[in-house]
Amino acid sequence: TFTTSFSTCGSTTITARARDKDLGISAPATSDAVSVYSVDYLSPLTPGAYNLVQKGRVVPVKVSIGCGGFVSGLSPKIQLLSGDIDPDTGQGDDSAVVTTTSVSGADTTGIMREADGHYIYNLLVPNGTAGTKYTIRVNLGGGAGGAYVVLQIRK
Repeated sequence: TFTTSFSTCGSTTITARARDKDLGISAPATSDAVSVYSVDYLSPLTPGAYNLVQKGRVVPVKVSIGCGGFVSGLSPKIQLLSGDIDPDTGQGDDSAVVTTTSVSGADTTGIMREADGHYIYNLLVPNGTAGTKYTIRVNLGGGAGGAYVVLQIRK
């Protein structure tokens, strides 16, 4: 298992070799084309800041996904994590996962829906105490990685 990241979005292929315990190296294996997109949070949430929210209220989580234009037909995953999770270390396990609840009948639990040139999820903010932080992670695959934004329960 390995993780990689890309500095730009677009279509690319990945070539890799495997090394066994005896230091033998495999022939290179090349993937089919991989599409890499950027995920950008839209108002009312701002990345890189503590977004103050009221517990028990609804926050519309909106993202634009694309590479020089909006990409439709995706099913971005949304997770709510307990704490201010560092996107560089990511929390690859599920130890910090909090139930992601939507108040919209149009939403599927944990999956954002397409609407008006963006993706949206009507997130119900958990009933945490004042100052409690939650990280929202949106990605197109599984595990760590993706785009992060932090919520903080206000007084």
